[in-house]
Parts: sequence; structure tokens; C-alpha cells
Amino acid sequence: MRWLSKIIRKRKRRQNKRYSLDAKLNVKCASWDKFADLFAADISREGIYINSKSLAPVGEVVAIELQLPEGKTLPLKGVVVRCIDVELARRLGKPAGMGVRLEPPKGKDAEVFAKVLQAAQQKLPAPGQYLTEPRFSTDPGTGEALDSSVVAESSSKKRSNGPIARSETTPPNFTRKSVKKDEVIVGIDLGTSYSSIAALIDGSVVVLPRASGAHATPSAVWYPDRTSRAIVGRKAKDKLSTRSREVVTSPKRLLGRKYDDKEVQQFLGAAAYESQRGPGEQPLLLIHEQPIAIPQVASRILDSLLEVGAKHLGSRPQRAVISVPVTFGPERVAALKKACMLAQLDLVDIVDEPSSAAIANRNDSAMKGYVGVYDFGGGTFDFSVVNTNGGCFEVISTAGDSWLGGDDFDNAVASAVANQFWKKHNVELRNDAVAWYRLLQASEGAKIALTAKDTANIFVPKVHNTQAGQLDVHVTISRDAFHDLCQGLFERTLETCTAALELVDLKPADMSAIFLSGGTTYMPMIRKELARYFGCPVRSGVPPEHAVCLGAAIHGAELSQRADATLKSAQF
Repeated sequence: MRWLSKIIRKRKRRQNKRYSLDAKLNVKCASWDKFADLFAADISREGIYINSKSLAPVGEVVAIELQLPEGKTLPLKGVVVRCIDVELARRLGKPAGMGVRLEPPKGKDAEVFAKVLQAAQQKLPAPGQYLTEPRFSTDPGTGEALDSSVVAESSSKKRSNGPIARSETTPPNFTRKSVKKDEVIVGIDLGTSYSSIAALIDGSVVVLPRASGAHATPSAVWYPDRTSRAIVGRKAKDKLSTRSREVVTSPKRLLGRKYDDKEVQQFLGAAAYESQRGPGEQPLLLIHEQPIAIPQVASRILDSLLEVGAKHLGSRPQRAVISVPVTFGPERVAALKKACMLAQLDLVDIVDEPSSAAIANRNDSAMKGYVGVYDFGGGTFDFSVVNTNGGCFEVISTAGDSWLGGDDFDNAVASAVANQFWKKHNVELRNDAVAWYRLLQASEGAKIALTAKDTANIFVPKVHNTQAGQLDVHVTISRDAFHDLCQGLFERTLETCTAALELVDLKPADMSAIFLSGGTTYMPMIRKELARYFGCPVRSGVPPEHAVCLGAAIHGAELSQRADATLKSAQF
């Protein structure tokens, strides 16, 4: 990421890396009456990012007193060149604040500044920085030596770009763990709607299928009674139509969130089970009158995936790289770590989802110049800008919408059908949990069918009983009508894409290609509109629904293997 400045005649892309800096600041902007006590987020040789909900206008002069550990202060001066207000920060999953371009310190202040920067360099890289080789000569969190040869080579013997270092939103309190050669490290996509596991087998990274042949597991957990082991997957999801008070779906939406969050309350309000506020303001689900924490639900999904891994690898995997949305902050990662602990899984590293998808597609011929990764899953949307110029592989910007996914398309269609049903029969299907779930299922089926057909049927038999008899839902929806219903959802994704591009001063026309990730990207509307908006090829190098999982597994394989770790699409 580079700061944008209106006072610079010729804009230049920042060359200096940013590093995390946890330091207290006294800040005074020209338009402020007095100094404010604030905190730094990161620092580079040329600038500093200051966490603050109060923003000064771009171009305003800023005086900064950086408090040093020994009690002294370092005076700095700069100009505001970038502002991220609260609303934009929420969309990007970042703290609100100001980017300040610093004037180079002089004399003894320059020496002190160099020491501050050196101290920051010895800690974790700041968000958004993907180190160039040799990127793993030491562990950035522990300083322990790592073998640089863990970076795998492709089957053509071309040097790969190496494993990614860490995502823009990986919290600084998470340290990637050291690994030993030949350790089995699986990749896991803990998805909102579906989850999957991948691993290195016979030199290729492949998604591991269940006994049914399915490569993805519905992220649904059914608690049949107070004592039986919870059931995960398709069987659990199917129980939504008859025992919805015992089934939890999409627990990832709640993982690490506060009970009183508006979106959490909306989600829980639509659920059939009851809930309450738990320790640490986290939501607790009440099923069979027993409180269940969200990490417990997530751990059962992880456990089910590890059982799949055991069947293919010969023993239950003990270590994993797990992908997360770009909006995952420290609290959400802490909840993920808790889920891993409950599943007896060692979390080696976390990778943001669009970056993971980029890793999976990195050997594609279109992966050159500036490329975008459009990651649209069942419950979240993320967009990343990747710089591949000069043979490097650097994720320079990410943005995300944690409450937008393919499920919202199902809801849009189901709501339109429910409105039509209400007008015709004066019956509100949304008030009946079972009827509403059946309608959502039928709407999802229609959405999938419309990827290949011009029309699809939405049929839900015996959805409501009346004195005159049973009522059915039977609607035919066209692809054009579906597009009209969902146009606003797609435009929300473009807003996120634009925000990510603006962070690095790029335009849609600057992209060489857009790579797709997530099952929602199979919609023809999305592919067509993306090609129109960006004016460049829209690519599916690997199956989009598997890209995130594959990328996480490649990262894990590269941490543990010297052998080739390639992709063979025929094995999906």
C-alpha cells in the first residue's frame, strides 16, 4: 500500500516496506485545537499510519511526538496524504485513521528514527506486506532460523514465488509457527456455507473428497440430543427442514463477534434456536437448553474435515494452515484458535482468502502485471490486488465485505417469491422457519440452475396448510429477472473492488486479469459484468470453489516440503 498525496506533483509508488508499530503518539493537526493522544499502527521510512476516528483533511500539516520506551519523545512532522473514515474502515476491515507522509528527520532525530524503524523491523511485518525472497530465512515472529529451501518449485522446475508471508488483516499477535521438513500440514477452508480440506499427496496439492465423493462439506452442525455427538455436513443441513432448532449453519458469521453487533442480532433473529450473551460478550447458542459457544460449533466442522484427512493420509492431520476473510481481526482469530484447540489441531499459519486463491492460481499465464482476486464465497466477499511485476508476488491491497455472500442471493430470490406468495395468499412464509428454509433451498437450486439455463423453476410443495387445502410455491424465474433482483448485491462487490484499487492508486483499466474464487463466481452475470467493469480477462485458473483451500494447502506444503507441490486440475 502507498499513501496518496495531492501535494506531490508526480505520484510514485512507495518502495519502503511498512512494519507494525505499537506506540503512543501526541498528535496535533493544523485544524485541531490541541494535541490528541493517539496510537500508531505501522511505520515506514517515509510515513506513519495513525489510528484515529477524528481525521484531518488531506494536505494538512501534522506535528507528532512519538513516545519512546525510555520515556523520551521523538518529534516528527508530516502531511496527511490519506484518510480512512469509520464507514470505509468498516468495509475494509481496517482501523480508521490517517496516513501521514513524514519529512525526513535530521541530526540526532534521524538516528533515533532509524532505531525506531529497526526495532519495528525485528517484529512482524505490518499488514499488507508480502516479503520477497529470501522471505523465510527467519520466522518473522520468533526470529528462529528457517530453511529457505522449503519454498517449493513447480513441475517445470521454474522457481515459484514462495509461500505468502501473511495477510493484510492477520493480527500482529499471531505468529506463524516453525515447521520441520516433511511435516504434514493440510490446508483448510473453513467456509461460511461449505468447508474443505486439501493436502500434498504424491507431489500434487489436491482437495480431499469425502466418502460420498463430495469435495466440500456443508458448514452445518446438528445436535440430535443433549448427549449424542454432533453431526456435521449434508445430513445436518437436511435436518433444517424438520429440526431447525437443533441445527447451526454458517457459524463462521458469528465466530469472534460480539453478541450485540447489529449484524449478529439480525443473524440470530432469523435462526430457529435461542441465544444469549455469553462471557466476553460472545454469543451463546441454546440448543436442548444447553449453551454452546461458537468456537465449539466451528471445532466440530474442523474435526469432521480432519477425519476426511485421516482417511486419505493414513493418520489424522495434526497441523494446518487455515484461510480467513480479510476482515478477520484479532478477536476473530482468537476465536478461530480456540476452535482449533478444541479440535486438537495445531494452527501453523493463517492466510487471507483472496491471497490464498492468488497462490493457487499463481502459475497461470495470465498472472502478470497487476491482477485482481475476486473472492465471492457463500458468506463473505473479498477483493485483493496482486502485483506480479518484476517476478515478485505481492498482495498490495485488500478489501472485504464480511456480510455479503452467495447466501444473500438466495435470500433475495426467496424474499421476492415470499412477497409474491403473500400478495396472492396473504401468508407470510418468513414467519415459518421450516417453510422459509425449504424456500431458501429451492432458491439456491434455481440460482445454480441459472448458471447454465435461461430459466429455472422454484417449487416447494405443501408449503402451507389452509382450510381449502395445501398451498404450493411454484414459480418460474428467468436469468434476466434473477440478475435484476441481485444487481444491487453485485454492485456492492464493485464498491469493495474500487476501495481496494483506490488504496494503491489504481484504476480498473490497470488490471491485467481478474481471477475468480468462490462458488458464487459461477454466475454468468458476475463474469460478464466483471469483464465489462475491468476490461480485462476474467479467469478461473483452478476451480473457483476450491481455490482458497488449494492455496492454503500449497502454503502448508511449501512450509514443510522441498519436493514439488503442483496443481493437477484433473484430480479435483
